[in-house]
Amino acid sequence: MTIREHYSHKKADSNTKRKREEAGVRQKSRKQRTATQQLKKLDIEGRIAKKERVKLGKLI
Repeated sequence: MTIREHYSHKKADSNTKRKREEAGVRQKSRKQRTATQQLKKLDIEGRIAKKERVKLGKLI
């Protein structure tokens, strides 16, 4: 491998690494919920928990 090939590969590898990191950051920001989404999620979880409590109450 010549010096020129070595550095072109190194540059390509660093570009690939940078793109992967940027994609990871975008994915993280996409996964974060807004305040209304978080409330909606908690509300749904609360309803499910309430249904489970009712079921358990019937079993006892």
